[in-house]
Amino acid sequence: MSALLASSEEANGASTTSSTAVRRQPFYLISRGQPLFAWLHDAEPQAGSRHGIVICPPLHHEQIHSHRALRHLADALAAAGFLVCRFDYHGTGDSAGNDEEPDRVATWLTNIRDGIAWLRDHQGCRQVSVIGLRLGALLALQAVVEQPVSDLVLWAPVINGRQYVRELQALNMTGETPLTESEGPGDLEAAGFVVTPQTVDDLSNLQATRNHPRCRRALIVARDDFSEDRRLVDHLSPLGIVTQQIRQPGYAAMMAEPHHTEVPRQAIEAIVNWLRSGSTESSPQDAGCERQELRRAEITLPQQPIRELAMTIGGQPALFGILAEPAGKRSADLPLIVLLNAGAAYRVGPNRLNVLLARQLAVQGFRCLRLDLAGLGDSVAHGLDRENDPYNATMFRDIDLVLKHAQTHLGETTAVLMGLCSGAYAAFQSAAQFTNSALVESVVINPLTYFWKDGMSIQSPEARDLKAYRYYMHAALQPMKWWRLISGYSKIDIFGAIALVANRFRRRSRPKNATSVEIWQPEHDGEVGHPQHDDLPGDLKRAVSSGRHLAFFFSSGDPGYPLLMFRAWRLVNSLRRTNKVTCVFIENADHTFSRRQPRRSMIQSVAQHLCSRYKDVG
Repeated sequence: MSALLASSEEANGASTTSSTAVRRQPFYLISRGQPLFAWLHDAEPQAGSRHGIVICPPLHHEQIHSHRALRHLADALAAAGFLVCRFDYHGTGDSAGNDEEPDRVATWLTNIRDGIAWLRDHQGCRQVSVIGLRLGALLALQAVVEQPVSDLVLWAPVINGRQYVRELQALNMTGETPLTESEGPGDLEAAGFVVTPQTVDDLSNLQATRNHPRCRRALIVARDDFSEDRRLVDHLSPLGIVTQQIRQPGYAAMMAEPHHTEVPRQAIEAIVNWLRSGSTESSPQDAGCERQELRRAEITLPQQPIRELAMTIGGQPALFGILAEPAGKRSADLPLIVLLNAGAAYRVGPNRLNVLLARQLAVQGFRCLRLDLAGLGDSVAHGLDRENDPYNATMFRDIDLVLKHAQTHLGETTAVLMGLCSGAYAAFQSAAQFTNSALVESVVINPLTYFWKDGMSIQSPEARDLKAYRYYMHAALQPMKWWRLISGYSKIDIFGAIALVANRFRRRSRPKNATSVEIWQPEHDGEVGHPQHDDLPGDLKRAVSSGRHLAFFFSSGDPGYPLLMFRAWRLVNSLRRTNKVTCVFIENADHTFSRRQPRRSMIQSVAQHLCSRYKDVG
């Protein structure tokens, strides 16, 4: 039976899919004695609903990619009168554990069953239905063999576990960096997640058409871009389950890279309408089935001397984050570490990197807040047009708000910003421009650009130009490359190469009209925004002249370091000699540290750097 630790704080924002106000409350669901991070969605005027929904997310990289769509699904269901629980399986997302622990599949099945039981026992739901996406659908179908539910929604379901494993194996072979001999024997590393041999075997043994789920109705939501597969309909209908299969658009866009995801509104509407058509629990609750109040979302993680607290930072919109800190006494002299979003991935980060970083730093004694900026993750923005922009100028407003909140509500006097990719850009520019003296350092991990303005490509044209520039400068020393250029066998003509090189040299110079009053490009009056001028040397000087340290961490093949050195090599070398700038290089790593060993090396290097600066002094 599951237990509960939860929060009375309400996450801000109304549903973007309905005019009905939706309340989102973070809490911890205890399953097998382990805390699972979860959200409870409901509509305040209909808080007495007795029809609960458990949403079972997919696993691995698909869990990160689908986070946005499943939050919108939960909001739409809550606005329709359902009580919705979405959660992270053990070893995933913000929950305890990791993906290398034993009995992953059995644990995930128990997590689903405990979620169903929690809605019944703690929230008084007489009807409970389950929605599963991809592997979550296969797990949901297996879980309700033992735990009966009213309705079952299988969205783009994995039917054959062995086929899913083959997909993971294909991803394992397409990583940007090679596997090393030190990796665990038999382990798969699929898009940044480790799948052990036991998990491979257990997944391979899952087969949807072997199960007899205990439900009265089933809806199969198939992709409209694949040929129709009716195996599940043919399996479930003879079991006496009223089964319907529909084809809906939007799957591929929903599961794209986080910054490209789109909300599948048509599919969400179809799911909500189907569940409403079969719901029989709309009357007020019986006296003996009252919902339990949710308590503060705080938990001490098993086997780790750290505590995590879900917190909402007030504002319009409110920001959501999870604070990891030592479970015992901590030094007040250590700075707060604020981890920013990497691209549009929600606060756990790509490959769950931010969770691993935050918990390792908490073990070392630091408080570490992994934050969702406005419009990302669970910091809900009003309207789809304000969502999912990793370079939104409001990032600086949000960071400033967090720093002030840390000073006034958490008692922090100093803070370090840390981020990967777009988070690296935000951390770097904050160090260059902020006047708040609480910010003492920025840890900049694999930036793709040091300057941004609206309309720029997220694929970093600056990095693409630099790659081409280096190619042509190298080609200048090789006669055969000259022959290819002159003969027309090169990708651009000789005039394009000359223009590209000339443009790179022009960009080395600081804009002559850049002054201290023209640095910021505010989105609204009174707010800061992106810098108006591309002035990397000036940004470096402003950061260090404010007394801030800059620590750069680069994957060996990433463009961030060449960009930095091409634009400001003499200044960077001078600042490194005076210990105002640190550069650390991680070998055999790709942009998001998707392989286990480079990821561990990066986390260890960051922890060593921060400990040497703030713990080992004196």
